Amino acid sequence: MRTTRVLRSGTLATAAAIAALTTSAGPAGAATTPTPTLKLGAPSSLALRPVAADDDSAPQVRLQLTLTRTGAAAPDRTRLTIDTTQLAGVADFASLDAGPSSCTATGRVFTCDVESLPWWGPGGGLGLTVNLTTAKGAPIGTSGSLAVTETTADGTSSAALTRVVIGGTGLKLQPVEGQPDLKVNGTFTRDLRVANQGQLTAPRLVVVFTATTGLLFPKYGNCEYGDRIEADRGPATFHAAVCTVDTALAPGQSAHLYPVTFTAGRTALADSMDIQVAPGESDAVKRIRQDYRLVRGKGPLLTVEGGPGHPAPAAGPVTDVNPSDAYVSLDAHTANTADFQAVAHWKADATKKAGTLQVGLSNRGPASFNDFRSGGEGETFVDVALPKGVTVTKVPAGCQQLVKASNHYSCGTGLWLASGSRHLFDFGLALDPGTGKVPVPVSLQDQGSYIEKKPFAVKPFDPNPRDNLTTVTIGS
Repeated sequence: MRTTRVLRSGTLATAAAIAALTTSAGPAGAATTPTPTLKLGAPSSLALRPVAADDDSAPQVRLQLTLTRTGAAAPDRTRLTIDTTQLAGVADFASLDAGPSSCTATGRVFTCDVESLPWWGPGGGLGLTVNLTTAKGAPIGTSGSLAVTETTADGTSSAALTRVVIGGTGLKLQPVEGQPDLKVNGTFTRDLRVANQGQLTAPRLVVVFTATTGLLFPKYGNCEYGDRIEADRGPATFHAAVCTVDTALAPGQSAHLYPVTFTAGRTALADSMDIQVAPGESDAVKRIRQDYRLVRGKGPLLTVEGGPGHPAPAAGPVTDVNPSDAYVSLDAHTANTADFQAVAHWKADATKKAGTLQVGLSNRGPASFNDFRSGGEGETFVDVALPKGVTVTKVPAGCQQLVKASNHYSCGTGLWLASGSRHLFDFGLALDPGTGKVPVPVSLQDQGSYIEKKPFAVKPFDPNPRDNLTTVTIGS
C-alpha cells in the first residue's frame, strides 16, 4: 500500500499540528538541545527509457528525494550537492524542484542552495525532485551512479547514491474492479493480468497486496504475510502479502495469475486494497518488509496460467521504468455495523471546583472503520460544548476551538477507528466561583452534521446512533 495518501482537508478538519521538540534538562538544570540528525532518502535504482539519437522531444525523468531532520528545528537553508560525474553518457541534470533555490555548476557537479527548508516535526521531512534528461542514443544497459549530498548550515549532512540505468521492465497491471456488495465471510475473485512493455526481461514477478484489515488474503506457499501495527490507530491497521512468482516475463509478453479469491472478515466494512508488481526486490517491496512482520505461508503456489515457470538469470538488479503503471487499487464494501458511542467522564479534584473532563469515541464494533479513500470527509469529531462559568485550563492534543475564543471544542479522531478502540481526550477544567452543577453535552459529529447543524452525526453503518450524544454533569 502506498505509504503516502493525498488527503483533502475539510472546513472543520483539525489542522495537523507542527510538533515541537522539548529540551531536556542537563547538569545543574541547564537546558540542552537534542543533537540534530539528518537523513537523505533516494531510490536505490532508477530505470530510464532509451531515447533515440535523433529524438528532440526526450522527456525529463523525475527522481524523488526525501529529506528528514529530527532533533532540532530546520535551518533557514540547506545545500544539495548533485554529482553527475558517473552519469556521463547516461543522463544529465536538468533542474531541481525545490521552491526558491539556485544552482551553480562545476563540471558535472551541481551545487543547489535551497531556502526556507520546511520542518514537519519529529519524523517529518520534505520531498524534493531532481529532474534528469536521458542521454540520447545511450545503449540499453548503460548505467552510472548519481550521488547527492545534503548539508545544513549547522554542519549536519547526509548522502545517498542512486544507480541509473538505461532500460528496464515496463510492467503494467490491468485495472481491477472493486466489490460493492459483500457480506461478512463473503468472497470475491479477481484476475490479475500483467504485461511487460519495457526493454528488459523481468526475472520474476513479485506481487504485493496491502489492505485494511477487513479484507483477508488466501494463503499460498510462495507468499509471506504480516500486519503493520500502529499504536495510535488500533491493532493491525493494515496487513500485507508479498508473493514471489518465479516466472520470467520478457518484453512484449503478458501473464495471467491464477484468479485470487479474497474474503471479507469479521471487521470488514469499507475496505481498500492496493496491488503492485515488481521485477524483483524493489525499494517498494523492501519498505513492505521493513514495515510488516512477514511469515511464510503454507499451501499451494500462486502461479501464472500455464504452470510455475522458471525465473530468468539476471546480471544485476532490474528496475521498472514506470512503477506507477504496475499499481492498481480497489475498494470493497461489506454489509456490516460499527456502533460508535460518545464517551464522557468527569473526575473532580479535592476542591470539587476543578478536575479532568475525559471525552471521546468508542467503536464497539464489530466492524472497523476507515476513511482513507475519501481523504477525511467522513472523519468523526468529538464535540464538546462547555457552558459559561467553566474555564479550560488544558486543551488536549488533537482538539481545537470551533470558534476563536469560544468554549466550543472539536477533537479529530482520525481516519482509522478499529473495532474495540477508544479515542479519548482529557480536558483540564476549572469552575468559576459561584458555578454549581452544570451539564456538558458531548456529541459525535462529522462535516455533514456540522454544516447542517444537527445534534449528532448519523452514520449509515451505526445501528444505535442515539448514543452518539451524551451529557455529563460537572461541578457540585
